[in-house]
Amino acid sequence: AVPDLMFELGLDGRCHDYHCRRTDLLAAPPEAFLGQLVRDVLPPDAATTCQAALREAHETGHSFGRQYELLLPTGRLWFELSVARKQTRVGEMPRFVVLSRDITARKQVEAALLRRSEQLELMAAASQEINGELDIPVIFRHLVAAAMKLSGAESGAAARVCDGQMVFSEYNTGGELAPVDYRFSAGYGVPGRVMQTRHSYLSNDAGSDPYV
Repeated sequence: AVPDLMFELGLDGRCHDYHCRRTDLLAAPPEAFLGQLVRDVLPPDAATTCQAALREAHETGHSFGRQYELLLPTGRLWFELSVARKQTRVGEMPRFVVLSRDITARKQVEAALLRRSEQLELMAAASQEINGELDIPVIFRHLVAAAMKLSGAESGAAARVCDGQMVFSEYNTGGELAPVDYRFSAGYGVPGRVMQTRHSYLSNDAGSDPYV
């Protein structure tokens, strides 16, 4: 398969030729690369990664697996480099074939798996903490803290159903606990809606949501 991006570079990072199947993956128009150094067309971190791959390929003949990130108009993308040193005549300056593949989808899967692993670890830790408690408010406190970590939320609270109302007695904001007394009847607000339907409730439009 033809790679997304292929360049012929010198050891100094100067571009001598290119083949670009997808120009939307470039940090600059393809013609802007010709004759230019990678440090002049790529962000510093990406240029440093490319130069390191060139040096490795110069010393060993090839370089695989070095990755860099670019912020492009299409979004934040990840690339992986494969570099091979070309055969040259005696006295000629070294040249390298550099393949750059879009691995954004792979990085997203890896990030999702890592996030899932972190979530499972948090859930296991929360379960151990809860198993050692008999006090309901303390159990709720652990559950709210765990839920905030899992979701990345800055605040949260848990409620109990008392006398037909959903009652909140404590609010966690950034780890700081504050006593509250919020009460919701069935059908009133999101807590009342959850109590009425016994289903979770997610709102993506708080401004016009009648329950928010």
